[in-house]
Amino acid sequence: MNNSKKEEQKRKNEVKKQFTLNFEKKIAKLIPPKLQFKGNVSKRKLIREKVFSGYISNLHIFKNYIIFTVKSVLYFYTEDLKLIFSQVLSTKEREHVLCLNLINDETIVVSTTDKVRIFNFYEKEPTKITSELIQEIEGTEYFGINEKLSNGYLLLGGIDRKFRFYELQNKNNQKISIYNKYQSVFSINKVHNVYDDGIPGVVDLNNGRIFSWGNDDKNIKVMQYYPPSKVGIIKSKNGICLHNAGLICDKYLLLMGLRYPKFYSWLMDTETLDIVKKWETPQNDCFDCLLCENKFIYSSNKRIACDEFCIYKGGFYRKTIYESYFNEDKTEDFFKRFGVYTFLNENTFITSDFKGKLMIFSCEEG
Repeated sequence: MNNSKKEEQKRKNEVKKQFTLNFEKKIAKLIPPKLQFKGNVSKRKLIREKVFSGYISNLHIFKNYIIFTVKSVLYFYTEDLKLIFSQVLSTKEREHVLCLNLINDETIVVSTTDKVRIFNFYEKEPTKITSELIQEIEGTEYFGINEKLSNGYLLLGGIDRKFRFYELQNKNNQKISIYNKYQSVFSINKVHNVYDDGIPGVVDLNNGRIFSWGNDDKNIKVMQYYPPSKVGIIKSKNGICLHNAGLICDKYLLLMGLRYPKFYSWLMDTETLDIVKKWETPQNDCFDCLLCENKFIYSSNKRIACDEFCIYKGGFYRKTIYESYFNEDKTEDFFKRFGVYTFLNENTFITSDFKGKLMIFSCEEG
């Protein structure tokens, strides 16, 4: 091959490489947090707290209110922890809310032990909240998964090892109402083995794929849900017992968990689905939230920390920005443990502990 042909081939290879990189960047899209948090969690100061008679779960910011569930009741509180609205979501004895997520700024999807309910909440006057039940979906027990996916599908999952996918009847109109409800599209069967009513965890990879894990079967999976012609399980790996996982950029997913007898973090490429890096960690770290691209907060029974993910000369690195221990002697205390669940503003976050205490912390910048 003469020099001109070599140069031409080299140019084509470079064009192909650049096309591939651009394609991967487009197909795996990072959805950044709506609010950029600038506070240093290690410099936190407790400014408000309130104790409830049960475990606090499903903590979100919705319509500028702090919302959460305790047992089967949904609460709306102001940032001053003044109660504005509450609603009993199930009247059945011992039935708790398993999962609650936001579909948009008006609609909430709620999973309980027997069904999924979709509500619209309206605020026609300040601090005056009303609700409307839009739809109920049944079909299995313990619908512990409800997630709006990046292409608009609603994902539901229970203890029957089946992931169900729904879309709006009029998918060109994203307004959810009694005239535009969700309808079943397809399902993926035999996802994770479930014992003792355990529910798998899921992360939408924002590229037509879902990453999921089951603690009971120590298994991780990747499923294709879009386009419809490629639906199904495309990767399955045993032996990893995850605590949780989260996207840290538009290309990589961070997994945190246990591979007996040690704790690890793994970095997965969302396109190739390969594990490209593994770190051994000293404790049972759990991914909390993404601050901005490549910077994330995580916590354990002992501490809370913020790391930055870096790529340097083809290698993958994690740099600890700050860390703080819950106890001065650095001992474990399960009930004192908390993570960063959501942000009230750029230097204030909201959390709860395992004793039913809701807490608001203000943080210094830096």
